[in-house]
Amino acid sequence: MTVTSPKYLNKNCGRSRGEITRDVLIEAALEIFGRDGFDAASTREIAELAGTNQALINYHFKGKQGLYLAVFEHIAEQMRQGLGAIIQEISQHIDDVSNLDQDQKTEFALTALESITSRLIHMMNSRLTRHWSNMILREQQHPTAAFDIMYNGPMGKLFEITTRLIAMIKQIDPDTEEARLMSILIFGQIHILKVARATLLARMQWQEFGEKEMAFAEQMIFNNIRALLGVETATRT
Repeated sequence: MTVTSPKYLNKNCGRSRGEITRDVLIEAALEIFGRDGFDAASTREIAELAGTNQALINYHFKGKQGLYLAVFEHIAEQMRQGLGAIIQEISQHIDDVSNLDQDQKTEFALTALESITSRLIHMMNSRLTRHWSNMILREQQHPTAAFDIMYNGPMGKLFEITTRLIAMIKQIDPDTEEARLMSILIFGQIHILKVARATLLARMQWQEFGEKEMAFAEQMIFNNIRALLGVETATRT
């Protein structure tokens, strides 16, 4: 089965054949690169999965490396779409709370952090992002130009705003190592739910990581964030 299903093609009505071909190649490459990594991935297999001629990879992307970077541009754009509204809203209001008292600042920052965390948990456990983690993890271990696409794009923006929120709660400079490392530790909890899925299911004796399990993990992460930041854990109903 190729990725060029009638359902997929229908949502591209009105677009040029070249644009559709480029998209299905990226979709197929996301699966193959996610599964095999860059070196082991076969452009022939990518083309077959996409239902296109292998020569079109060179035509649209100037080779395997160009396709790989295009996949990360696609991931970055999906992250922008998924997190953009939340990040924009927080960014618009973060300076407005500077004149509030510390309790109000803390409550604003915690609410913002938990909103970002919740959105990330659901995004990273979506079917649409099932191949992301493998690719991102490989780039963390052996960074290439693809890492720069992520870090200089949505990932960097996410860490920037998160570090500012942490600094607001801790009453420290956001440029300190403490604030920056805390932001990484917070998101590490989310990423492990994806990259260590087999261990998670085995240890928790869960058959799946569905909505119920996700809500349980989300609440624990919220509590961990409060503990890490030295804020009393709120009782939620």
